[in-house]
Amino acid sequence: MRTREIAKLSHRFGANKAWSLNLHQPTILNAPHLSDDVALRGLMTQTTTIHSFLNTLTELENILDDCYWEASTLADKDRIYNLINLIRCEASELNKLSVQDHHYPYEPVTSEIRELKEGLHFLQSDMRHTVLRTKTALRLEHLIAQFATLRI
Repeated sequence: MRTREIAKLSHRFGANKAWSLNLHQPTILNAPHLSDDVALRGLMTQTTTIHSFLNTLTELENILDDCYWEASTLADKDRIYNLINLIRCEASELNKLSVQDHHYPYEPVTSEIRELKEGLHFLQSDMRHTVLRTKTALRLEHLIAQFATLRI
């Protein structure tokens, strides 16, 4: 659901009285104005906030920076550096938003975020040859799996 639609609904029904969203679990609580069908379809569920997505991007950038310095070939360094630039592009656009808007659901701002998802998938399939240190590989694999579950 788009951010504007959620803002309209919160204004229309009262943000704290008619419905509330649990940020950690995508369920609707206390929604008397909605039919059970609408509530079950999850039209007002919140998957990822801008704040949590920025945190994920920051963690991913830090791990990819480690991968960059640990990479043994220039081709691997170029591929990882490209992913870092894609992250920085999306993060810089999201950081232009007001901090007061960071509770809204995340929506892709740039087209590069889709390229990032594809690049991470390719990196994950070739991780055995690209990321040589076990600790870095485990951290990266965990974050790629977390990133893959996000709706982008």
